[in-house]
Amino acid sequence: MNKIIKKILKIVGGTLAVVVALLGAALIALNNKSLQKKVLDDIVQELRLKLDTKVEIDSISINMFNLDLNLYGIKIDDRQQREMLRVEKVSANLVLMKLLQKKIVIEQAELIGAKALLLKPSKEEPANYQFVIDAFKKPKDKTKEEKKKKEKKSKMEFDISALSLKDVRVKHNELDIYL
Repeated sequence: MNKIIKKILKIVGGTLAVVVALLGAALIALNNKSLQKKVLDDIVQELRLKLDTKVEIDSISINMFNLDLNLYGIKIDDRQQREMLRVEKVSANLVLMKLLQKKIVIEQAELIGAKALLLKPSKEEPANYQFVIDAFKKPKDKTKEEKKKKEKKSKMEFDISALSLKDVRVKHNELDIYL
């Protein structure tokens, strides 16, 4: 009987050691600058495709030990190639355990040094930021089959507990707003 218990304990202990080693390796890999650069390149490429405009992000910093995500030097042009948005830094503190529950929970988010140029020339013309809204809005379901497929897909929930804005300037046509 003791041999069976020892063997089970060795198997469980070995399995736990492998899981801890894999998690540790993943944490170390995600703190690697070259992997972070690859993640950044993928993010920028996806945004360029989704928005169909020029998008730049200078650098990214991911600290998996305290789950901080920082993006530096974000620039997005409008469809007329004017700089529509420039942000010095965006930082977010994620809750790891919620990711396992398919929830993106940000305890604290901070936006520093943002400048936005939002233009709506006339009532007939769309605003220069309308393409961003259109790119991220949910498409309407056309058939019952599409609704069923959508219900089967797992949805990620998104929650921001606190947002801090520092040195934010928004220009809308002739109106300037400073935060």
